Amino acid sequence: MTEAEWLACTDPEPMLALLRDKASRRKWRLIAWTCAELVRSLLPTERWARLLDLAGRLADGAATNEERAQAVHAAGRATDRATAVVAYATYKDASPANAIGALANVKAVNPICDYYLAGAIRCIFGPLPFRPVSPGPSWLTSPVVALAEGISADRAYDRLPLLADALQEAGCENDDILAHCREPGAHVRGCWVVDLVLGKE
Repeated sequence: MTEAEWLACTDPEPMLALLRDKASRRKWRLIAWTCAELVRSLLPTERWARLLDLAGRLADGAATNEERAQAVHAAGRATDRATAVVAYATYKDASPANAIGALANVKAVNPICDYYLAGAIRCIFGPLPFRPVSPGPSWLTSPVVALAEGISADRAYDRLPLLADALQEAGCENDDILAHCREPGAHVRGCWVVDLVLGKE
């Protein structure tokens, strides 16, 4: 897959194939969690909804060891496609296989999700599968970092244009970064620019 094909792709499967050796465990968990968010309304009980919320915190390293153990135990009790997606997002060892399993199950219950998921994967990875991007030391000012932390904590992606402005004021002229922050449409947990500013892999 070329970069042009990556940018135009509407099928998440070849995108995941490209990423197999390029993504961190955290990124694989974020992909599975993004799939799981698409089945939230289909979850049979509030307990599974809470497990989905926990899966997001697992991806960000914000869950306790006890919560991790509970998630792994609960994941073994999946009984249908929707709960199976959540189970893949909470497995102890985040991996390509888990993300692919989550994708297969979410597509079984929501066959028109491909376009959204392809966009979500681009939001998580940006141009990184093709071109590494490193933040300039001068960019990481207190306002820039504080904005990124707030966006991440509150999942307030509507603030990304503000982050672009702050980055630009700090000297960032990277077109990929600025364009992504100002891009309309949905952004997801694990947005590559926010992660870049916060030093997350």
